[in-house]
Amino acid sequence: MQPLRSNVKLSEQVQKVLIDKIENGQYAVNEFLPSEAELCDSFGVSRATIREALRGLESRGFVELQHGKGVRVTNKSVQVVMESLRSMIVRCDISMDELLQVRRIVELETVRLAAENATDRELMALEDTLRVMYDSISSDENYIQNDFLFHVLIAKTSGNRILESILLALEPLLKGCIQTTLHVDIRPEVSMNYHQKIFDCVRSKDVAGAVQNMKEHLNATEKMLSVNGATLHNSFNT
Repeated sequence: MQPLRSNVKLSEQVQKVLIDKIENGQYAVNEFLPSEAELCDSFGVSRATIREALRGLESRGFVELQHGKGVRVTNKSVQVVMESLRSMIVRCDISMDELLQVRRIVELETVRLAAENATDRELMALEDTLRVMYDSISSDENYIQNDFLFHVLIAKTSGNRILESILLALEPLLKGCIQTTLHVDIRPEVSMNYHQKIFDCVRSKDVAGAVQNMKEHLNATEKMLSVNGATLHNSFNT
């Protein structure tokens, strides 16, 4: 290991080394890091420095401190991003228009890639989600969960994990939007038609059709949100 530098905070240097080891697979997910004593010996620093470094790693989603067991490597990056994004939106007064712009950028691309790359297994998962949505018409909670899941599965089917992670990070916002639109459209099965058309195009590898139907779905969503006067703030509290 390279010697620690005197001009950079020790705990930050320890964090950087441990992150590098986690990212290159030296410490795998679900594996426990060496004990505090072993880390102290390895880095030549105090327990206080090691504990500060570990707290920083935990706040960033790299590890989980389990009392009585040790420090387990985790992969909670999406959850950390989600909470950071949610905090940024609340504190920076991000608008509904800005969220809808992001949805347009992300979801038109994910559905294009999904129509190109969908496997039989992924199509089955999408079809199962549609079936649950139809069965959940009378239950807002089930409908919202599976509506969101449909969009996540489209992103997953795209094969681009970064796009999938962005959509997952937006979960509380998107679920808030879905719930708000249900209050406007008292017959959610009408909006279901958009999902069915999107699925049919993805299944038939109709890229242009998939993009067009997703665009129409997002246009309808924006219109319903506008009618309701929805804001991101009240979407968090729906």
